[in-house]
Amino acid sequence: MANAAPTTIPVARHGESADSPGDWVELVLRLPWPVARRSQMILSPTLQTLYQEEMVREPTLRETIHWGGEEFFQAIGESIRRVEALFIFMTGVRPNVQCDYCLQGYGVFPVCIANHQPGVPNNCANCWWAGSNGHQQCSFNYPVVNPFAARVIPNRGLSNMTPAMRGDFDRLLRPVRTATAALAEQAEDGTLPQAHRDSIRALKAAVDSLVARFGGH
Repeated sequence: MANAAPTTIPVARHGESADSPGDWVELVLRLPWPVARRSQMILSPTLQTLYQEEMVREPTLRETIHWGGEEFFQAIGESIRRVEALFIFMTGVRPNVQCDYCLQGYGVFPVCIANHQPGVPNNCANCWWAGSNGHQQCSFNYPVVNPFAARVIPNRGLSNMTPAMRGDFDRLLRPVRTATAALAEQAEDGTLPQAHRDSIRALKAAVDSLVARFGGH
């Protein structure tokens, strides 16, 4: 690991890409962010584990994230959790079933990528990044989902809910759904800071997930 800050930052790439590791991976492996390392010491056990993994893809951004290379670089360095999320994206695999958050088009990365090696969070890269500014909980942590299976495993406990119970739940949740949908729509106008937009998207994803799991309409 070099100690010097980078003199040049690569151009940010957008959209899904099959590119093998390149300029961004080379930069990231230097860990040029103070939140990630001090001298030669990597500052989190999670990052220490991820740093040893094979890098399999170049970092790219979702098309809706309008960052250039400098903005992407600065955003990564805001927290060690974001650096960890970047490493999850560079080292992980794409599951057969996307998490709820990614399925709805949220997150800075264009695809849902997770790394379930020991010592690495069960969250996908997008949810781990979003959690640096809120409490985004990746649905890969829900006991009813196996992210590497071809289908969602049903939660047997929900089958005992009567139609009346489902109706009551839906009525209680309806105003919450309406409010979060309105917030999410406002967040897309681009005037809010990225961190606030990520938090609102995470809240909407959580509400939508509840509706889907409990049979709301």
